[in-house]
Amino acid sequence: MNRTILFRGKRLDNGEWVEGYYMTDPLGVVIRTHEIIKNKRGGDTHIEQSHRVDPDSIGQFTGLLDKNGKRIWEGDIIDIRNGYHGIVIWDGFAWGLQIQEVNHTLYSWSAAVRLIEAIGNIHEPRGENDGE
Repeated sequence: MNRTILFRGKRLDNGEWVEGYYMTDPLGVVIRTHEIIKNKRGGDTHIEQSHRVDPDSIGQFTGLLDKNGKRIWEGDIIDIRNGYHGIVIWDGFAWGLQIQEVNHTLYSWSAAVRLIEAIGNIHEPRGENDGE
C-alpha cells in the first residue's frame, strides 16, 4: 500500500496553516515539516522544522483531491452541488462526508471527487483557508 499520510494544523505563532507530520511533546502539539531544497552544487539540502499548532485545528489528509486538484482534509467543508455542503470526518473506521442539510453521513463519496470542491473548513470562515 502506498499513500500519503499528512496532517495540517494552524500555527500558534502566526495563524498560518502548516502541513507535515503530527507529534506531541511536553510543551504541546507539533506539526513537523520537511522541505528539500536544491543547493548550488546540485545536491539536496533537507530542512526540518517543528511548528506549534492549535490542537483543535489538527486534521488529516484524506488522500483525495477535489475537482480543482486541491487536497481534501479532515474538517474541510465540501460543496457537493445542488446547494448541499458536507464536512469531512473520520469516524474511526472510514472517511465520511457529513451532509449538513439532511443530517446524513455519506461514506461512498470518494468516487465523486471530480465533482466536489473544498470551499473552506470548520476552523475558519469561508474564503480564508488556503490550506496548502
